[in-house]
This record gives sequence, C-alpha cells and structure tokens, in this order.
Amino acid sequence: MKKLIRALAPLCILAPAAGSAAAETAPSVPAAPPQVGLIGMGLDVADMDRALKFYVEGLGMKMLGRNERGDTVEQFLGYPATPYPPMLELIARKAPAGQPAPAATATFKLVLSVNDAAAINDQLKRAGFAPPPVRMNPAAGGGSFFVRDPDGYNVEIVQRPPAPAK
Repeated sequence: MKKLIRALAPLCILAPAAGSAAAETAPSVPAAPPQVGLIGMGLDVADMDRALKFYVEGLGMKMLGRNERGDTVEQFLGYPATPYPPMLELIARKAPAGQPAPAATATFKLVLSVNDAAAINDQLKRAGFAPPPVRMNPAAGGGSFFVRDPDGYNVEIVQRPPAPAK
C-alpha cells in the first residue's frame, strides 16, 4: 500500500487545473504530470434499502445516480456542491428469484479521478505494479481501469471528461 501511495501521492490535487494552451504547443516545455483527485469510495451492502435509509435519511446525502448491470446494483450518493463531488458508491448484489440476498462481502474500493488514465497506468507500471490496459469509453469521454494495491484492495482509476464550464 505504501508503494502505491508513494506512486500516486505526487499527483494528488484538490481540483482539476485547466491545461494551458502554451504547454500544449511548446515542445520544449516538459509535460505536466497527470492529475489525480478522489472520486469516492465503494462499499458492498447487504440491503440497499436499509443502506439508503442510513446514508440519505440519516446522513443527508443526496442520490446522484444509479447503475444496474447483471446482478449488481450501484447507487451513487454524495453532497452535490461541485460538478463532480466526492461520492459514496453503495454496491448490492441481486439474489436469484426466491433466494435471500447475498451478504455484504466487506468489499472496499478507492476511486480516483485522473486527467490521463494512460499516463497513470504507465506510472504504475514504472513503479512495479501490473495494471490492466485502460478501457476507453469514447461515448463517456474517458476511460478506466482497476488495479489492486499490495494488500489486495481495488483502486479504480477513472478518466472523466473536463467539467462543464460555468
């Protein structure tokens, strides 16, 4: 974990900075390092309704989005103060008809937002890790990949499109 943190620490930022046109056109200017920011955390939950009651009614989080694929339901929660607020992702597995819901598995994942997923992927390789290739999604304007830290925790690296101008 320390090795992964050392590899990513120099890249951490509080907010994405806009790229400068001069840096893009001047070949003699060294490329800026990739930028990294925290998107949020993902938690497995045994009962999505119970978890939503806790986080939404109990802690005042707002529902930011939902995703269903296969047997998995993901509910995204947060405090929407910025275009991409840090969020909590609740993950529940659906049970086959007539069976009880699967128990939470104490899954944890760290989700980081980056401006250049390929550069982070290369940096992790140079640091001695073996991330899979970046899965680009042109329709969403970015891409992502998962890598495990030395303790086995999942770290999801997500390249998002630039935030809309205000």
